[in-house]
Formats: sequence, C-alpha cells, structure tokens
Amino acid sequence: GGQADATAAVPALATLITPIALDHQQWLGTSLAAIAAEKAAIAEADSPIICAPQQPEALDAIVRRCRSTNNRLLLAERDFTAHWGVDNALNYRSQHTDINGLIPGIPGRYQLWNAACALATAEQLTAMGCAVSRSALMNGLAAAHWPGRLERFSLADNVELLPDGAHNPAGAAALAESLQHDQPGRRVILVLGVMADKELSGLLPPLLPLADEIITVAPDQERALGADQLAAQCAHYGRSAQPAGSVEAGIAKAQGLARPGNLIVVAGSLFTVGEARATLTGQTCCAVRG
Repeated sequence: GGQADATAAVPALATLITPIALDHQQWLGTSLAAIAAEKAAIAEADSPIICAPQQPEALDAIVRRCRSTNNRLLLAERDFTAHWGVDNALNYRSQHTDINGLIPGIPGRYQLWNAACALATAEQLTAMGCAVSRSALMNGLAAAHWPGRLERFSLADNVELLPDGAHNPAGAAALAESLQHDQPGRRVILVLGVMADKELSGLLPPLLPLADEIITVAPDQERALGADQLAAQCAHYGRSAQPAGSVEAGIAKAQGLARPGNLIVVAGSLFTVGEARATLTGQTCCAVRG
C-alpha cells in the first residue's frame, strides 16, 4: 500500500517494507524511488521501519524518509540476515536472535526475506514490551497460510494444480524461480489470464519458457485482456498458446491436456487465481467491479 490507502488509516507500532517493484504505477509513481517514498510514508514518525533488500534508488528514498521523520531503519543483510539451509529450512540471525531450521508455511524461495522481515518485526514488538516468544516465532512462521501463493491442489492421476497470483514482473520472476528450484523437469501447463493494463514485457518472458503448454483465459473483469489477445501476445514472445475463454474453461482444457504427474500453473492476475480457486473449491466467485 501507500500513504493514501487503508494501510495508513490507523497508527502503527512498526512498518515492514518488502521488496519494492514497479506496480500500480498510476497511483504510486513511475519509478522505484517514487513508489518507495509512497510506501515509507506509511510509517509513523519515531517508529521503526523493517526493510527487506531493495534496489539502490528505492533504499535511498526510504533512508531519506527515515531521516526526515526520525524513523529507525532495520535493514535486511545489515541488521538481520537469513538464508536457506538444508531441506528448504530457513535460518535467521539478528543481533539478539539465532534460529535455524524454520519451515515457513508459505512456500516459495522468494519468501526468504518476507519471513525474515516478519521475524525482525516480531523482535521489535518484543523490544516495545509486546513479548513474542521464540516458540511463537517458530510456530507462527510454520502456521502462516496465504491462499493463491504457490498453493497446491491435488487432482486425479497425480496431477497438481498450483495457483499463484504473479501479476507483475517481480511476481513472475519469483514464481519462475520457485518452479525452477522446486519442480525441475516436471511438465508444466500454464493457464494465463492478465489485466489489460499490465506491462506484459516484464510478465511474460519469465513464465512462458517454463511451460510445455500455454492456455490463455480472461477473468470476469472489465479490465481483463481477452484470451485471444493474450494468445497473440504470447506468440509475439515466440510461444504458441491456446485461447480458452473463461478461467473455468481454461482449467478444464488444462486438465484435458494433463498427463499423470503434470503440474498445472494458474497465474497472471489475482482475479484469475480467485476464479480458479472458486472453481476448484466449488464456490461461487462474484467478480469485483470498478
């Protein structure tokens, strides 16, 4: 969020800033520095800001904010560190805490700094008098759950369906990294649906090379790019795609193409993922308008 949305509606004890990327530029700004300034402006004066690794221009904007409003900056890779250990376990270290073998409940390699920032924030709450025990840190990280982020659904014939809300270049790169690390050599069918206002030059290149089959869909949104138009964009990047129309039709088509053990990935928009989850769980999906 930014300083003009609900994130800033109530006073906060601390502010956590995850890696900043270009997104929602019509509201937040057209550069990483502008977006970072919007996000850092959420922080209350004299409160701590816990910050994931950032591009230099984004970090500079955050540092300027901290200086102007007396915020104490706790910076990843300087004030706390994290790395992946054996068996996808996360190891975290700060000045006061050293915890190894953490298993985040939310999968994905890109969750490294999200989890580390959450742990660092909990440490700050403890310093403020709201004690968070070591066991709570471990159990809280393990119990975390985020529908639509590398979530897995088991289908017939050992086929899995994985919805992930990758809808911008950073999200697409994070999804691609996780698939390459966790699913090497697996046949992937990509069901792709995007909004018409998204920058496809950063969204498609990371994802298309990972897919053996590509199916394009259009979620039930006025802003959605048509399935035929999206298929044409895929062709522009050197990959043929089969337009299927609706998200539900795309999932059905993917299931028809799937072989035992294949992975169906649904991505490109949170709206696409929301409709996919509704289809898989037998719920009615009411499209958000406006």
